[in-house]
Amino acid sequence: MSVRFTTTIAFLVVCATLQARPLAAQRSLGLWDETPDPLVIEMRAGIEDYYGFDYAAALARFDDVIAALPDHPVGYFLKAEAYWWLFLNDRQNARARRELERWLGEAIARGERRLETSPDDVETLFILGSAYGRRGMLAGTAKDVW
Repeated sequence: MSVRFTTTIAFLVVCATLQARPLAAQRSLGLWDETPDPLVIEMRAGIEDYYGFDYAAALARFDDVIAALPDHPVGYFLKAEAYWWLFLNDRQNARARRELERWLGEAIARGERRLETSPDDVETLFILGSAYGRRGMLAGTAKDVW
């Protein structure tokens, strides 16, 4: 039995044993609803925008998300993601790097603040973990480890 197969099975077992209460937090924005909220549609459209290299449109959409949910880390993280892709396409772009660092910091600050009152909020934990992970990836680019 390969390590990858064993790891996959272990992951599935862990997922299957999770309690339903923390999983309910994943639905707080309605990201997995069959009929998503207009704000979720805006987030998805912004992601499509930056994958289509339309960074200006993505950033504008994420500004709308931030305006609608100023205390939630999701808009800040999505804005950081747009800057991540902009930075990856031009690693000499110092402004994109600065903005990426800025918006990751905002996402992390808001995520940490939300966890003070809701430590089991899976959605916030996911965004916070993703933001810290992206920060680590960014640090790796400074050493040209790619």
